[in-house]
Amino acid sequence: MINKNNVLIFPPMADPYQPYSALPALAAFLEQNALGYPLLMDLNIEFTRYLLTPEMMTRAVDELESRLEELDGLRRLNASENTQYGLIIDSLLKAPIVLPLLDEAVKTFKDMERFKQLSRLS
Repeated sequence: MINKNNVLIFPPMADPYQPYSALPALAAFLEQNALGYPLLMDLNIEFTRYLLTPEMMTRAVDELESRLEELDGLRRLNASENTQYGLIIDSLLKAPIVLPLLDEAVKTFKDMERFKQLSRLS
């Protein structure tokens, strides 16, 4: 029986392909010691799936474009802003290439056979 008073959470960001195996092991230990089986939450996988939706990626591009406009409006950029500017430009140049491939990338996370195909990395 799940003891909702005990919750084990695995936070983001780690390998999003599979659940963190220590959670069920810890849950079994708690249950064997009469503490009840805890509610397990793998927020790493959930966050990755949420983040890699077309809506979130489009929103990220919009945010990057907005920040780029802010930086363009500044008279001078400090070191941090200069680095940020370069990263934003790089991301915006890659976005038109990455966004159409997003659905296939997410499918690869969900399919072990696809994930293991090294030829897909090129």
